[in-house]
Amino acid sequence: NDIVRSSSFLLGIATDRAVSCRYSNTKGKSYGNMDGIFDLDLETLHKKTIIGLTDGIYKYYVKCKDNSGNEGKELEVIFSVSLPITAQIIITDGSPVKEGKVEVKLVTSKIVSQTPALSYSLDGISYAPIPLFGSENAWKGYFIVSKSEEEQVGSFKFQGKDLEGSIGTEITSGGVFLVDTKKPQTITDIKSIGYEGRVEISWFFDEDAKEFKIYRANSPGIDKSDFYKTIGAKSYSDTSVEKGKTYYYKVSALDDAGNEGELSKEVYATALLENTSVISNGLDARFLGIVDGFLSEIDLTLDTVNSIKQNF
Repeated sequence: NDIVRSSSFLLGIATDRAVSCRYSNTKGKSYGNMDGIFDLDLETLHKKTIIGLTDGIYKYYVKCKDNSGNEGKELEVIFSVSLPITAQIIITDGSPVKEGKVEVKLVTSKIVSQTPALSYSLDGISYAPIPLFGSENAWKGYFIVSKSEEEQVGSFKFQGKDLEGSIGTEITSGGVFLVDTKKPQTITDIKSIGYEGRVEISWFFDEDAKEFKIYRANSPGIDKSDFYKTIGAKSYSDTSVEKGKTYYYKVSALDDAGNEGELSKEVYATALLENTSVISNGLDARFLGIVDGFLSEIDLTLDTVNSIKQNF
């Protein structure tokens, strides 16, 4: 009637003579009908490691048989398993985490008798407590990541007490997380071309990026209030346009932590009325967007020069 506080148990039998032993979970079986085999079944010493135990009561029945075929009395082994409380930690937005407030969920394997203790560290040495709120086996808390952390490996520590007063500290999952507060680079190589009923935008980006955010407006001077949509590719065909209308774009990169790079330079293009040659200037319509792009860069350069001139 021992209490085992582990998911494994060593069942050992010592006999006064050389015998072979077997075991069963059912009482009253004959030696020949017992299907449990000992890992070590050597003359007077017999051992079996039982694994995968969960909370509950376990009964094992053992019989031994000598070389003459004589069976000994059935031995009964009864014990209960009460595993220490463990925890699973879930970062709501996933790992890596970025600058700002990070939400953490804590799920314990048993109902706790009091609020569990959870702390975190970014250096593996000093740990800061995370205040928790919740009940039974579901808890939640927050901690703050500052911009200065940049790229770090963080870890958690846990301690909880179950209703029997047993203390557990094991974290079964989510004990380690990544911190990344470094923004992706700014996209510098970007272009837009207008076609009949659509505008094609494409850009070059040599870093790893999870997604790209596109900003769109009907006039120059785009900022983050002009957010349009998020995509996973390095190009986009904008078909939600009106023919003959000019659209302005900027793009930024997002990494796995959700950090967003600065907005790219602004480009624009006109959704053409039709993909035919323009008689008035002899320029094929499919090149109008490219020309618009060059004109946009010239306008931006002129604006910069005039600004410098005025400041001077």
